Amino acid sequence: VFPQLQKTAAAAKDVGSSSRSRRGDDYDKGNVAVFEEEKRRFSLASGGHKVAAGVLGVLNLVGVLKLRMLLRMYSKTMMVRNAAGVGEMVGVMRKMFPALMVYAVGFLVIPAVRAVWVRKVNA
Repeated sequence: VFPQLQKTAAAAKDVGSSSRSRRGDDYDKGNVAVFEEEKRRFSLASGGHKVAAGVLGVLNLVGVLKLRMLLRMYSKTMMVRNAAGVGEMVGVMRKMFPALMVYAVGFLVIPAVRAVWVRKVNA
């Protein structure tokens, strides 16, 4: 299943078969192969790409909050109710708004939770 791990396990088995390692001499001297888990990485993206993704996420959230403000303002004033197609467009935007909000918040929260989890696992 894990070829690299199988090779390491085979090497450790060869080292462990000597009579000295059975007594623990090799272990005391640090000559025994030890399994060491690699640290998890948060992302393979460069630092600049991570910053750009964060900035886009914040801009997305700001845009959704601005849309919420505009939809509330429109529902209170009903200024352009008779304009052709505007009322229909606002209705569509109201129906889409919850999904847009979930996406904007999730875009920022999911990586933040993952970063905390990765730090905890690597500690």
